[in-house]
Amino acid sequence: MIDKIQSKFREVFNSAQPEIVVRAPGRVNFIGEHTDYQEGFVLPGAIERYVYLAASFSGKKEITLYADTFGEYFTTSFTDIKKQKGAFWYSYLLGVAHFLQIPVKGINILIMSNLPAGKGLSSSAALETGAALLFKRLFNIKLNDLETIKICQRAENDFVGVPCGIMDQFISLKGKKNHLLFLDTRSLDFSYYPFPQNASLLVVDTGVKRKLNEVGYEQRKQECETSVKILKKIYPQLKTLRDLPPEPGEWEDFLPRPLRKRVKHVVSENNRVKETCKALKRGDLSRVGELLVESHQSLRDDYQVSCPEADRLVEISLKAEGVYGARMTGAGFGGSIVILCEKNKEETVISHILANYRTPEGEKPFYLKTSLEEGACEL
Repeated sequence: MIDKIQSKFREVFNSAQPEIVVRAPGRVNFIGEHTDYQEGFVLPGAIERYVYLAASFSGKKEITLYADTFGEYFTTSFTDIKKQKGAFWYSYLLGVAHFLQIPVKGINILIMSNLPAGKGLSSSAALETGAALLFKRLFNIKLNDLETIKICQRAENDFVGVPCGIMDQFISLKGKKNHLLFLDTRSLDFSYYPFPQNASLLVVDTGVKRKLNEVGYEQRKQECETSVKILKKIYPQLKTLRDLPPEPGEWEDFLPRPLRKRVKHVVSENNRVKETCKALKRGDLSRVGELLVESHQSLRDDYQVSCPEADRLVEISLKAEGVYGARMTGAGFGGSIVILCEKNKEETVISHILANYRTPEGEKPFYLKTSLEEGACEL
């Protein structure tokens, strides 16, 4: 891949080799959905699909970007970076540059990727963490990993306009090969759980694309915040929904039905993350599969962020030989599902899905047989 990147860089910018090449992985969130912006628990893993960035200094006082996926250039001056706010492909990188306050020095940057966008695999966070690593190396910026992660999250929240939690940027930088990462998004304490050697991860795309800044992500976040304000009347020490007891109690009577369902999901999902870690530790893949299915049902019925296509894909997957469990992954409203299956049953499962599911356009779905990999690094 490095040779392909270097060759493309020379072609695009008519220059010598790039001075630096980095890559940052996408992620699959195994379980723990819509909990991170309520300081809850998540269990993602970095996958072997990446955003690659290559860069060199130029003689101009501007940033020139080229996105190979779109075949598009974008150039802006340092004084105009702030004007590029929004959900454009270049906004993610420029948001990081803005908050890192990189020095005024001309840069050419090539972006290549084998990580598909819009499929719930967090290509945006991969671009942000890759950009942060690139700028840190180019300008010798001294930030630790946590500071870097927070800069990347801020770029997505305040520059792009997506009110995401910290999980995606965290796993893109801190991923570990063959491991899932348990993250407490309040304390930011984390630990690694080995992925079972006798199991495989599959990701299958519904074919329904979503843009988080245009759908109900912000609404769900606001519903959670409204619930916290209401529940403070009976739980004065409550900071977020993460602080509620795992079993439903008197708090249910204080909330209207839509908010009650949202809170029920967040509270039960936090508990499922902890139960999944316990089941992984003892090698109980059947129980892990059950928890994945319970997570999907909760996202479908209580949080209402699934879609008919994801529901159907999960239903089809669970009928395939060798499948322990499946659920939607990512923020929802489209995107992908994740499947846990027996090792060496991957082709059987995929064949079953391809025989029974078509995207809304009538096409066979995109899928990945993926492994868990290391976080962002310089090549």
